[in-house]
Amino acid sequence: MAGDLTRTKVSVQTPLRVRFSGRFVRIIVGPENQEWTIHERLLCNASDYFADALAGPSYEEAIFLPEHNSDVFTLFVDWLYQSNLARPPVFQIEHCDDLSKFLKLAIMANKFLVPDLENGAIAAIYIYLKDNDVSHPDVKLEFAQVSYVFNHTNPGSGLRRLLCHHILAHLFEGSFRDPEVKEDWEYHLQKDQEIAAELFNAQFERFISHRGRLFPFRLAELSSYQLQPFDEM
Repeated sequence: MAGDLTRTKVSVQTPLRVRFSGRFVRIIVGPENQEWTIHERLLCNASDYFADALAGPSYEEAIFLPEHNSDVFTLFVDWLYQSNLARPPVFQIEHCDDLSKFLKLAIMANKFLVPDLENGAIAAIYIYLKDNDVSHPDVKLEFAQVSYVFNHTNPGSGLRRLLCHHILAHLFEGSFRDPEVKEDWEYHLQKDQEIAAELFNAQFERFISHRGRLFPFRLAELSSYQLQPFDEM
């Protein structure tokens, strides 16, 4: 069983020798069983999810996370150590293949109760979708990616709203003008009523907020999709 370190919080003012002291924790990730060895103090300071897991009686030799992607977990570990050595990394999505990875990172951070990491991932997704969809026709938000987010988040989550707003903002622009893409979305939306309903609700809320006037749908400010500090809520 873990010791008191699971509940001992540290800050940027805490000396590195203290932050990096204590025992290591083994974490086994993904179906390929990739093993990580991470400082317990850093892990528990960043995540109440891991602090609870290490404080409970079920922890013996390792924490197993078979449902998570090892490449995505690598981003979490990089963020964890960089945040304690210098400053948190600024994530940037450079290729459409990376979009799914950062969608999964935002969901992972939410599960692990790491709001700063979740907000960083959402910022990267926001910037990528906002800046690239129309100017880069090869950038496509696939229905499978949206479906994955809806299957792993709760109604009203910032990530859900971001994707819904992006779809509504670009429904007749960029990749959505591709007949095959449009046909694929129409087919899936007829079968997935939850996503279709949230798209409708988002459009209706925008319509009401503009007092019934029709304006081009635009993304809101980034902060409206991110988690806010408790003292601001």
